Amino acid sequence: MNPEITAVVRAMNAKTGKQNRVNGDAFESRCLAKVKRNSLNACRSAGSRGLFDIIDMHTGYVRGIICKHNGYVNPAERKQLVDFFVKTQKSGIYRMEIWYKDERNRKVRKKLVRQKEDIERM
Repeated sequence: MNPEITAVVRAMNAKTGKQNRVNGDAFESRCLAKVKRNSLNACRSAGSRGLFDIIDMHTGYVRGIICKHNGYVNPAERKQLVDFFVKTQKSGIYRMEIWYKDERNRKVRKKLVRQKEDIERM
């Protein structure tokens, strides 16, 4: 392949990747603002440091929120979520939610994970 074309393709991919990151960060911040309206104990874990993007602590339970701008959860992340869900579901302390942006009307949709199959269908 022509080296000039390869350089252009790499530059375009880098720009797209950066834009995806910017969009994802903005979406996480928007979700955090919604959570903080009803809770004082919410924090954002930016930069892919953990399983959840937002941790919200309530009396009696901890809510882990995963924010996906396009709604897609990749298979590796899905496996981690299933493993976490299986380990913690007996305690009843953790609640897991997946928030995503609905492209049709641009609203934030929330999906509460009640069973392992909810994650596997994502």
